[in-house]
Amino acid sequence: MRTRLFRAAGIVLGTVLLAGCGSATVARTATRTPGKVPQSSASAARHTPHVTTPVRSTATTPKSNATTTPSTTPATGPTTPKPSAQTTSPTIVKTRVRVFTPFHADGTPSVPVTRTRAGTCWTSSVAAPVRGAYRCFGGNEILDPCFVASEDAAGVLCLTSPWATAQKLTLRAALPADAPGLDATRPWALELANGARCVAVTGTAPAVAGVSLAYSCGKRHGAALITSRGSLLTAHYAKFDDSALRTIGVAVAWRA
Repeated sequence: MRTRLFRAAGIVLGTVLLAGCGSATVARTATRTPGKVPQSSASAARHTPHVTTPVRSTATTPKSNATTTPSTTPATGPTTPKPSAQTTSPTIVKTRVRVFTPFHADGTPSVPVTRTRAGTCWTSSVAAPVRGAYRCFGGNEILDPCFVASEDAAGVLCLTSPWATAQKLTLRAALPADAPGLDATRPWALELANGARCVAVTGTAPAVAGVSLAYSCGKRHGAALITSRGSLLTAHYAKFDDSALRTIGVAVAWRA
């Protein structure tokens, strides 16, 4: 009987001990299980590593066009200046010399005669200082040069340039003797490489940069021979109001 009581008491005590052990186990298990007990924010911030998530840009990057469109802007480079009668001159390697012949072999004029009047001659020509060329008066106008066909001719043929028409003077008096020191090599007129036509000045010649422009090339320009002999003649050329000269080749030199 006593033995049974002890066994029953042992069973009850064992059950109580087992129950206590089980509660302790459960408590310890609950403590170790993550997520069961909330942590403080400070602890979470201290132990949780900060991970920065890259933000994907929503902007769309334009794709480059694989086909390159050629530029329409003209390339910069050396330019060829447009020809100008006053600024551009072709290369002249030799001057062509032409001799003006006012009369045919039979004594008739070789150029058209547009006027006839009476006049007199008093000295040799300044524009064309050669034998048989004179400086004359036609009314109140000085005409130079005036050419004679023969010494006993009754008239002379006067021109302002080799490419002009002529007027005829019927002489009122005999022709003067030729002046001394005539220079037959001095051209009467020039055709320059830039196309300008110039005629010898018979009065006061304007000067540019200290050089007397002895040839008039129209109303605003003048020229002066640098070399008057050789295969290539050259000349200074400038506007009358310029301060500098330019050198230019002579394409054609006209002599009387």
